[in-house]
Amino acid sequence: MLSVHLFGALRVLNEGRPLDSFPTQRSRELFAYLAANPNMAHSRLALASLLWPDKTEARARASLNTELWRIRQVLGDADSHLELTRDTIALNIPAGGVDIHRFHELIQTNSPDSIKQAVALAAGDFFEGCYADWCLIERERLADKYRSALYALLRYHEARSELTEAMAAAKHLAGFDPLHEESHRAIMRLYSAMGDRSAALTQYERCCELLRRELNVPPMPETEALYRKIFEQAGGETVRAMVRPEKAFVGRGDILEEVSGFWERARAGKTSAVLLMGESGIGKTRAAGHWLSLRQSQAVILRGRCSELNRQSAFYPALEMLQQGMDEFGPSPLDALPLAFAADLQKFFPGLQKHLRLAQNESPLPPALARARLARAFDAGLRAFAEPDRPLILFFDDLQWADTETFDLIAGFMQDADAPAIFILATYRHDPLDRIESNRRDDWFRNLGFDSLRLGPLSKDDTARMIRELGKLNDAPSRFAERIYAETEGSPLFIVETLRGLFDAGHLSVNADGVWAIPLDRQQEGAVRLPLPASLREVIRARVARLAEDHKRALETGAILGSRFDADALRVMSGLKAEVLDDALRELLRLGLVEETASGYEISHVRIRDYLLDGMNENDRSDLHRRAANFLNESPNPPLEQIAYHFQQCGQTDLALAALEQAGEAAMKISAYKSAAEHFESALQLMKEDEDGSARLGILLKLYRCLWGTSHDLNRLEIILEEARAIAEATGDEKKLAEVYYHSGVNRISRGEWAQAQDWLEKSLRHAAKRLPEIEMKARLEMTNILQFMRIEPEAREHGWQALALARSLGDIRAEERARWDLAEFDMNAVNQSQLGLEIAERAFETGTFELIVDLGSSIVGALLRAGNPGAALAQAERFLAFGREQGIGVFVKTIQRAQARVLLEIGQYETALILLKEALTASRLTNYRYGEMRALACLGMCYAGLGDEEEALGQLTRAEELAEGINSKMDVNLIRVDTIAVLIGLAKPQALSRAESLALQVLSDRDDGLFQGSVIFAMDRLARVHFARGNFDESLRYAGEAVRAMERPANRDIALDPRVYFTHYLILERMGDEKAARALRWARDTLCFRARTLLPRLRRDYLRRVSPNREICRSR
Repeated sequence: MLSVHLFGALRVLNEGRPLDSFPTQRSRELFAYLAANPNMAHSRLALASLLWPDKTEARARASLNTELWRIRQVLGDADSHLELTRDTIALNIPAGGVDIHRFHELIQTNSPDSIKQAVALAAGDFFEGCYADWCLIERERLADKYRSALYALLRYHEARSELTEAMAAAKHLAGFDPLHEESHRAIMRLYSAMGDRSAALTQYERCCELLRRELNVPPMPETEALYRKIFEQAGGETVRAMVRPEKAFVGRGDILEEVSGFWERARAGKTSAVLLMGESGIGKTRAAGHWLSLRQSQAVILRGRCSELNRQSAFYPALEMLQQGMDEFGPSPLDALPLAFAADLQKFFPGLQKHLRLAQNESPLPPALARARLARAFDAGLRAFAEPDRPLILFFDDLQWADTETFDLIAGFMQDADAPAIFILATYRHDPLDRIESNRRDDWFRNLGFDSLRLGPLSKDDTARMIRELGKLNDAPSRFAERIYAETEGSPLFIVETLRGLFDAGHLSVNADGVWAIPLDRQQEGAVRLPLPASLREVIRARVARLAEDHKRALETGAILGSRFDADALRVMSGLKAEVLDDALRELLRLGLVEETASGYEISHVRIRDYLLDGMNENDRSDLHRRAANFLNESPNPPLEQIAYHFQQCGQTDLALAALEQAGEAAMKISAYKSAAEHFESALQLMKEDEDGSARLGILLKLYRCLWGTSHDLNRLEIILEEARAIAEATGDEKKLAEVYYHSGVNRISRGEWAQAQDWLEKSLRHAAKRLPEIEMKARLEMTNILQFMRIEPEAREHGWQALALARSLGDIRAEERARWDLAEFDMNAVNQSQLGLEIAERAFETGTFELIVDLGSSIVGALLRAGNPGAALAQAERFLAFGREQGIGVFVKTIQRAQARVLLEIGQYETALILLKEALTASRLTNYRYGEMRALACLGMCYAGLGDEEEALGQLTRAEELAEGINSKMDVNLIRVDTIAVLIGLAKPQALSRAESLALQVLSDRDDGLFQGSVIFAMDRLARVHFARGNFDESLRYAGEAVRAMERPANRDIALDPRVYFTHYLILERMGDEKAARALRWARDTLCFRARTLLPRLRRDYLRRVSPNREICRSR
């Protein structure tokens, strides 16, 4: 007899023997459908349409026949159960032979035993692994039946006080449908009925956590009411006999040993970083502190604590570390810092002016450079405190709340392989409600090289040892320690707070010697009845409930201020008299709810603060936030981020907006552009849709300026500009319109969308011309650049001259030099332009005009290559790369690497070029930089060609050409076609030669265009090669001669004398027996040797041997 199991994975048995699995998903799905609907004829057409909806009828029916054949192969003799006709298919099998139908039969009997059998039968979802519509509908229908069956069992057993059986059904139900609160209430009721109220309250906490994590909603009123009822039965009396237990450190030996291993790696010279991870209260900070206390003599240890309220304060933990360093060692270790770094740090520590020499009359840097240098200033400042025999340890506590600048600073530490090794230790807790961010941050740590260690709960033995050490006991009562462990599950914070709660409630006491007295010592079974809270939250709730009102007011005020606060702030905000506040602080310290620090006080754990904030009356909380904002606003250096937070929390949105904008502007002044951007984004989120348009536009433009050069997300920038344009057009402000249109054009240039960029820049010029000279100058510079690429020479030249005149009138050296460079494209040959590039680069390095290097770096490398000087091109690329890495300008580094890769291609270093190009391609795609993607693809094509993979080369070049056409870069289209022709000629096939000829003629159709004749020269050279391969020597000679003459013509500004062009001419002359062949070969060799001599010997050898045309030139006689 055939039997089919559709619950869980599909299984088919014949006479009790399992059959082989069906070989394809479609065959499994077809059989499952037939088994779910047995003993009925199914239309073949309907089945084909159900399983292959995207195929034509004929193809779907053919696929059906194929899968049916596969089913029959698996069934073997059992295929007799299939009834097949021309138009229908049926699976004939008794309904009881299919588990889901047997499930239905059992449910319908409505007897407890049958329902239990049905529940046992449903082991898994219906037909797991299939997500077809028909399957999902059937799966949901069966799930409803299953849920109803469990409820029926639960009600049946609970009504008969069969608590064990009822609990089994309730837990089964909660596991099946964890978000349904009725199942959690049932478990709470049953635990309470069993006398285990702690377990009942624990179940409530689990339910709350689940709802918060998955749905971000509180429990239903019915669940809260049941919780309160059980809690009151458990007892929550206030008893004033309180003793604060001292903390003890136990366990963690394996974790500390691993940390020590990574530390030894740092001592050996390799920067290392360790992340201590775990849930809140698991003991991360305590473990790190204990390990650090053992290293005081071996290292200089600087500590910084991140804070939820300061997560937008730039470099917050690094500032604490620097301050600690200066407190311990004085400012003298900073004396050796470069002047620019000292000037950057002085913005945060004005007192440094008295101790350090500072740079005078420093010119402002663009955002990307300024922010990169600021990060390096912090890097150098912290490293300055290391000593020769004591390496540096940086400890970041609660790193999950770090600001973006701090994360970038840490990345810099990890990526600087040339600096002295340091050791980074950090504690980190995931946000359980934001899995995407948690996963992203995990990847970030992993990619940087962090080693992650996860702290788990304490063991049962460590819990007993903790109790012994806290209570000065020779031996902790085993039943007491076991119960504490069972209830707290080994969470250190939960253990300590539970013990404190037992002291609060009078269940524990201490004798004159400080030894704990546990009345339950003599009652071995009494420990079972110990009234322990069911969760950490309940421990905190009970302890706070016992506080006097004034003491609770002081604690809640501290919670509003953050984890740390001082007595003055507490007094002003709480409104308590000084003597009342002093009494409150003494009591809170005695209870261990707050701890004293060097600068004031702090709540002993973030979980206590979280509970206080959650449980506070809304009006009281709002009033305290308002008081906090006003108090902080009056301080000498108001923390604007915190002020904005407090104003926002008390509903004073206008004041919060003003504070956020001020915070953003303050961050911009110190070059913390990422932090500034976060402030501006927060302000925009607070603004209402009908908010004053001009104010919103101003913040949008500030946000754009912060992100431009520091963010690589061009789509995000475009979204900002889109909104800014809409507001500017609505207000009609000429200056704002000119500025927004200019930024829109620049952003489109970065995306490689030049036609759109041209439109926006022309709009900008219409509003800026004759009225706003600075914006006009910048817009004309960009127009010069893109019109060159779009091969619109007269207009490009005109914009260039006007930009040059404006730059000189405004005294803008950077813009003047850039205009000169752009105009050189029209007026200089490749050699002269490359020399101009070297002069500009040298001047930029000498004068510190770094923006010029960023603007023109890749163009200068390209000009040197076109001028036939690959050695100088490589040297200059290395210099630019060193500058980019030193300044931390990632985008510039990738741009130069792409230019460097092009040089490496020319000299035969294909493997190195391939690595760089793949990195450049990935970076361009991640940032949506279409021009960069296009150039990377084109270079990859030639790289694969050099490595002998012509098929892959043509694929990459085709994609590059499509992108170039999409962004309307005619110049790049022709350059890519020239490269494609070279690959096709190498194939030497008739079809390939025909395509090469067609492409060459397309390039030559633009031969009268005066802008960038290089592609035309190479097209004629390649066309000569095509005719040569076909034996058309006269035609070949004509094109080769034209290519040589065009290359040697004084009007050729684009390329230097190229040995490949001379060599093509030689090959044809030599074949035709022309005596001029010797002279052509000599010129080919001379120009090749000139280029080779610019390279180092190793590179020169590969250049002559690995590059195919060069190898041919060297072998020719």
